[in-house]
Parts: sequence; C-alpha cells; structure tokens
Amino acid sequence: MISDMSWRPLSCFTLAVACRVGVVVWTIDPTSVVTRPSSSCVQLLIRNGHSPVTSVQFSPCGRLLVSASPLDKSMIIWDVATQSCVPLKRVTGGGVTLVRWSPDGQRLFAATLSKLFRVWESRTWNSDFWSSGSGRCRACCWSPDGTILLIAMEDEAVIYSMTFNEASVMDSKAAVPVIDLSRVDFDSEAVGGQVQSMVWDKSGRRLAVSLLSKDTVQELVAVFCTKTKPILTINPCGFVRGPSGSVPHYMGFKDSFEGGALLSICWSSGEISQIGRASCRERV
Repeated sequence: MISDMSWRPLSCFTLAVACRVGVVVWTIDPTSVVTRPSSSCVQLLIRNGHSPVTSVQFSPCGRLLVSASPLDKSMIIWDVATQSCVPLKRVTGGGVTLVRWSPDGQRLFAATLSKLFRVWESRTWNSDFWSSGSGRCRACCWSPDGTILLIAMEDEAVIYSMTFNEASVMDSKAAVPVIDLSRVDFDSEAVGGQVQSMVWDKSGRRLAVSLLSKDTVQELVAVFCTKTKPILTINPCGFVRGPSGSVPHYMGFKDSFEGGALLSICWSSGEISQIGRASCRERV
C-alpha cells in the first residue's frame, strides 16, 4: 500500500514511494511509451526496523531523501545515489509519522506518534522540540521562504504558526493560533473542522486546506489568501467543491504560475479539478 510519494526536485523522472516494506525509488524515462516500467528502473531502500514507511520527501536540492516510520524512533536520511543512510534519533516522542523539508532546505520538520514534534537544523543536525496541548500533529506546511511553519493537531480545529528567523535556524519559541476552523453555518451548510491536509503555494499568496468532520473528510477544500511580509496575515478566500459525493484525496499548487496560484485537486471519484488563482468557491 502506498502511503506517500515525492518527486525529486530538478528532475522529471525520479519518484520516491513510501510503502509497507520501505522506500521504492522509481527512475522513469519520460519519453518512454512503456506503461509498466521494468524492475531495472527500481531501487529499494530498506533498513531493519524502519517499516512501514508512512512519510517520504526529497530535500529541495534533490540530493537527500528523508523517510519516516511510526514504528521507528529514527528518521532516515538517504543518499539515493549510493543507497547509504544515516539515522537521526531522539528517544522521546515515539515513532516518526510525518517529515517535511523547508523550501530553503535549512530545516526539517518531524512529527511523532505523541504530542511532541521537532524541527531539525540541516547543517549540524541539531534539533529542538515542542509539545502540543492536544493530540499529535496531523499536517504541516512551510512558507516559501522557510521562515514560517503552519501546523495542525488532530484534536483541534485550529492552525498554528511558528516563525523562524532567517539568520537563526532554531529560534521559534511558541506556536501561535492563526486560523480558527470551528464549524459554522455558511449558506445553509455547516463547514469547518479539523485539518486533514494543507498546502501553501510557492508565491505565498494562497493556502488550501482539506477538512475532517468526525473523522470523515469533508466534500470541499477551504482556500485562504495569505501574506507573509511584514507579518503573517491569513484571510478566508472561498471554497472549492468537487463532483457530488467526492472528497479530496490530494492537493497541490503548480510551482510557478503566471496567473497567481494554480491549485490542482484529485477527488475520490477519480476526477481532477484545476483552479486558477485558487479563488473560486463553485464546483470546477
């Protein structure tokens, strides 16, 4: 079963896939007409005690790959070219469930099975940790410049922000609530709830959030207008609804889009929506 995927930056043919046994790295020729690549296109990255792998991501430079397993207290930093790895371990917190690089590559976020989460500094691999007042961290995303981290906990309908100084990697003191997602009536419909996932576009102007209601994914995506300078500001922008009865399975912004922000959403029905400027609240 596939739990996470990450394309290698600066490359259009290397894909890392997190699965039950470890990490599968596919090298795919984009010009090939073969729909099912052969086994020669596959690297299998396995380490004893590091499975199942639930989160994987290439570093922004594409040289390193990080993987995490909820049954392993270490997250693994892989050099895919040599298939060598270095474990980064801290005793407290339990297994690692979610890992995300900052866009500048200076920091690496790691959530655990407990209320504790860490931010690692990638030059010396020192880390600092924080503990939430509710459940474990379910989702996170970084601002384009890597100085702001948005996080959401599994038992709260709130998004928190943590700010890091550009000159100092480890200096954030506390998480500050910035978005209240409590359920409200909107056009005769109740919207809001806990965060399932969230993505921030590379321009820093749009934030997309999928929501949970009683552990069930809602049939819409909330979109917010954001500014990171001089201070972080976040305002509601609208909603995106897919085909009737469908829920969002994956969201992503195009890395560079002249029209502002282009949001793509994959729905459970198999359909894909693309929303230019990410400001429409009607079905696409």
